[in-house]
Amino acid sequence: MKTVSNFLAGVAILLLTACSPVLKVNAPLGDPSLIQTQAAETIDAMQVESSLTMEAMLTQVVTPTDTPPPSPTITASPTPTLFPPTLTPVSTCDWVSFVKDVTIPDATIWIQGTTITKTWRLKNRGTCSWAPNYALVFVKGAQMGAPTVVSLPRNVNPGETIDLSVTLTVPEAPGHYVGYWMLRNASGTLFGYGDKADKAFFVDLYSGNRKSGSVMGRICFPGERVPPMTIYLQRTDKDGITEIPVSWDQTKYDAALEPGTYKAYAWTPNFGLGGAYTYSDHSLKYFEIKRGITTEDIDICDWYGGPGSVPYPPSYRSATISGHLSYPSEFIPPLRVVAFNGTDGTYSWVDAIQNQQYYEITGLNPGDYTVVAYYRGTNMAGGYTNFVLCNFAPGCNDHSLKSVHIDTGTGVSNIDPGDWYAPEGTFPPDPTQ
Repeated sequence: MKTVSNFLAGVAILLLTACSPVLKVNAPLGDPSLIQTQAAETIDAMQVESSLTMEAMLTQVVTPTDTPPPSPTITASPTPTLFPPTLTPVSTCDWVSFVKDVTIPDATIWIQGTTITKTWRLKNRGTCSWAPNYALVFVKGAQMGAPTVVSLPRNVNPGETIDLSVTLTVPEAPGHYVGYWMLRNASGTLFGYGDKADKAFFVDLYSGNRKSGSVMGRICFPGERVPPMTIYLQRTDKDGITEIPVSWDQTKYDAALEPGTYKAYAWTPNFGLGGAYTYSDHSLKYFEIKRGITTEDIDICDWYGGPGSVPYPPSYRSATISGHLSYPSEFIPPLRVVAFNGTDGTYSWVDAIQNQQYYEITGLNPGDYTVVAYYRGTNMAGGYTNFVLCNFAPGCNDHSLKSVHIDTGTGVSNIDPGDWYAPEGTFPPDPTQ
């Protein structure tokens, strides 16, 4: 190898330079022949010595006497064999893919007593063929005079579609009707559409007269759950009101209505808290109902207006007390506001949720009332007192409750139970506990 040769040549030069003895000539001065002879002998001796020295060096370099340390053993990690994940295809023998409603779109209005035909287009999404011993069956909801079982008219192989129909009679009573249907195989097992083949397809309609329309909307509430309440759909162009009861956690409502102009609002039980369909400034927003058309997005979601922003239904004719709520902290806790009737010894109350800034107690009998707000779960209480009336001014230390008088069909406002500074025991204990 060229590199090794160059290295050895360099070593030889170094040895010759560093290890060679100094050339000494002992011949008499002036005898050139003797000088040349001695010089030649000396050079020959140096070459022999250099040759021996180089051989020793090469022996040490090429054939070392020390045993070299063993090379480290490197164990290579086995290269993992990568396989694509195994995808197990979903395979269901009996499975429906809902294609579309061929007739009767959802939420359409039909005249009472009308005979109609509902048709669904369905696709066989499964791996088994549907035979005539399969059937379309009613499972729940409004049957509307339809037969319970309708046999399939032909075979439906996997991937094929079929139109299946039932004959219905629109109920005489106005309202919203939904009927649910599924398929049933030869062994009696029900199946439908969806990821688990367990969802029913349905017919959805309103029953009304020739002039009917309908309304739909959401129900919101400033709390973790939607409580029971009553929705009032009140006509503004003439007398007329429709009441819709709402149950726990109900988030939508609908109703068939005569054409006209309406306003929508709601009250929790005992008219404790009111909400409405409004503009951004909390004023009521009117809407139109037209014949044969469903008016959507009439949402009961504004629960934040002040006293008087939500009307009472026309049938409501009792006295009310209302006012603003406060608490000496950065937030207003959940409060229970109690109105004590000093005339007959009765009391009425309403609950306010956290950070609610007003209250209203309705359905009161005539009489003289005092009002106290209780921080639920504690012994803290705030009253409507003379201290509130003097606007908490320095030197005003009268914490006695202030009485207010109401008559039937009237109401008083600005009865603010904001005196949280009275000595303990000033106000009566919460009678609802």
